[in-house]
Amino acid sequence: EDRRARGFIGTNEVTELENSRTCLMQYAYNIGQILEQNLHNEEQSAPFVEEGGLDCILELYPLLMPGGRQFLSHISCLSSPSVASLTHSTTVHSLTATVKSIASNYEPHKMMKKLIDSLDKQLTVLGR
Repeated sequence: EDRRARGFIGTNEVTELENSRTCLMQYAYNIGQILEQNLHNEEQSAPFVEEGGLDCILELYPLLMPGGRQFLSHISCLSSPSVASLTHSTTVHSLTATVKSIASNYEPHKMMKKLIDSLDKQLTVLGR
C-alpha cells in the first residue's frame, strides 16, 4: 500500500491499463475504417461534423499517443528517433484518413476552425 501512496501501481493494474489501451487502439482503428468508408460525400460528412463527430476524433488523438515503454518501443524501431511520429501507427493512419475524407467534403473554413481549436487545446495542455 505504501507504493501506491507514492504513485506506484501494481503489476495487475499495469496489465489492466495496457489491456484497456489495446482495446482503445483497436476500437479507434475499427471506427476509423468504418468512418472513412462512409464519409466520402458532403451529405454524410456535414451531419457527422455538425453533431460533434470530428471533435470526438480530434479528442481521441492524444489518447492514442504512446507513453512510457510503448513510446520508447515505438521510436527504438525507427531509424531516426529524432523524427519519430505516430505515422507508423495503423490506428492513427485510419483516423487521419477519416479526417482527410471529411476535409475533402466539408466546408474548408469550418474544418480549419475545428482543427485550430483542437490544436489550441493541446497547446494549452502542454503549457504553451
